[in-house]
Amino acid sequence: MQLTECKDYTEVRVGIYTIACNEEKFVDRWVEAHKQADALYVLVNNSRDETFGKLRAYADGELKGKLFVENVEYETFRFDVARNDNLKMIPSVEEGGPHILIQVDMDECLEGSWYDDFRRAAVKHPRFLDLRYYYAWSHKVEEGKNIPDRVISYNKCHRNVPGEVKWEFPVHETLKYSPRYIEESREENRGGDTYWVTDEKGGTPIYLHHYPDPTKSRGGYLGLLELRAKETPDDLYGLFYLGREYTFKGMWQKSLETYSGLYAKLTKEKDDMLMLGPVCLEIATGYSRFPGHKDETEYFCKKAIEYAPSYRDSYVFYAQWLAYEARPVEALSVLKEAEAKTVKHNDWRELSYCWHPFKTAQIKADSYCWLGEYELAWRTINEGLNSIVSKEDEEYAKGVGFFGDFEWIK
Repeated sequence: MQLTECKDYTEVRVGIYTIACNEEKFVDRWVEAHKQADALYVLVNNSRDETFGKLRAYADGELKGKLFVENVEYETFRFDVARNDNLKMIPSVEEGGPHILIQVDMDECLEGSWYDDFRRAAVKHPRFLDLRYYYAWSHKVEEGKNIPDRVISYNKCHRNVPGEVKWEFPVHETLKYSPRYIEESREENRGGDTYWVTDEKGGTPIYLHHYPDPTKSRGGYLGLLELRAKETPDDLYGLFYLGREYTFKGMWQKSLETYSGLYAKLTKEKDDMLMLGPVCLEIATGYSRFPGHKDETEYFCKKAIEYAPSYRDSYVFYAQWLAYEARPVEALSVLKEAEAKTVKHNDWRELSYCWHPFKTAQIKADSYCWLGEYELAWRTINEGLNSIVSKEDEEYAKGVGFFGDFEWIK
């Protein structure tokens, strides 16, 4: 029975699939969160811990006939190959496989009524192209509860049509649909409309929660991103990710070269102008790391604000830079402009630390010090300190220099 033939959402079969490497600490939580699904498919790759053994125990016991696990050793690993091999584990609908598939990594969890919510959405839109939900990339602690903090819209759910859907790119891989898959969706959806997976009442879209392992290495990412840029030099997002990885590793010259090249492409081709704001901000960040480039830093700060006037990131970076340049009146003015013009967007372009109270307090306190308002600076920086309530807040604050500024003001 195809999805189009399902008369009721209870007839829809749901499969969850993922790849896993050294994820033993997440196995129990992942299984418990998703065992409602009709089938689970895990491809364990190059793992050196008990990930495969723990999953195999579930597959042979409690989830026999529902959890399917394979173990593969890749001589050269790339995410798209592994995810496509994962897809090959899944039988077609005609063979009794799921109607819809959701890719959920081991450090991620669907919660609540997700099983019925996805089935209702799928039976309502049986040829969906874009079935979206929220992705809580990070969380903050409020009253002892994990509350989604950085949130973006997400879509790693697709129909089970073997050969029509595959993963593309060696890292930061994305789903790619065949022309036929897209055309089917457009015929039914009148242009490929986006549909949201919501609760039964049609309220807030559901969440996929991300609880990452902060100790896990990103060691292989840079090489894979350089490979992606080599294989697909016109892939703008690949270049953006590559530049960002260079910044993570402190390779500022490489980052500046990558983002400057991307800026030239974007302004020349007028393609994906939504990326221009973040790119200008990254260029400003790069220039700020080199002496003698104050004019370039300020120019690209202003350009970032011009291209993305409702995003707070650029204002916050510019205001902090002005404060460090002993230009406190301008810094406070830029912050005031940010408070008047920016809104929270919940997408990949937005850096969540820019909305944390400690960051605004840090910039204001720095500025008050330059103005000689030392007592006001001390009160303000302490208000920022009191807003740091979780380990993640603390890591963010450390990463943007809050504690160094705290000691300076003290």
